[in-house]
Amino acid sequence: STIGSPAQPGRLANENDVYQPGSVPALYFDVKIAMEQTALESGLPVVALCPTSVFGPGDVKPTTGRLLLNVARGLMPFYPDGHVNVVDVRDVATAHVAAAEQGRRGERYILGAENMSVRHMLTLMAQQAGRRPPWLHLPSWLVEAAGILAGRLQAGVECGRITELGVETGGRQRHHDCERDRRPARSLRRRGHRHI
Repeated sequence: STIGSPAQPGRLANENDVYQPGSVPALYFDVKIAMEQTALESGLPVVALCPTSVFGPGDVKPTTGRLLLNVARGLMPFYPDGHVNVVDVRDVATAHVAAAEQGRRGERYILGAENMSVRHMLTLMAQQAGRRPPWLHLPSWLVEAAGILAGRLQAGVECGRITELGVETGGRQRHHDCERDRRPARSLRRRGHRHI
């Protein structure tokens, strides 16, 4: 997501918290914010949708779903520090329609649902897959170092996903305020979607 860390400690991140390029050692986020800012400044009728960690059916690459697959295969005995917000891909898809119909030009909208620790998220995944939950704690400094090294060496994707997750979340607040009154959110709630 292009939502940055909250300016005030102890506050949930919201749409006003913009990711600051270079604040995470992963070029992916720098490119995402550059594209968002270019689109918002284009003069076109654009809204920016900022999904958190998306999971659900149809992840054909898979992207975030690779993490779920690794847990289901028993390949994730470890967990990094940090917190995440997760959302169902079906709710994200519905939010795109709502934003196209009702979003306010130039606005940013967080598409998120549940705030939780990375360890809790990985534990829930393991339990659903009938696997042992992660038990080995990886400190933030180790995950960040591995992420930088994997990026430089262009190491395998399996290593890259956990280090990307750790770099994105390690030691940082990644909980989001998903309860703000937003037009696309109100529309979704009327249609029965509770997660947006």
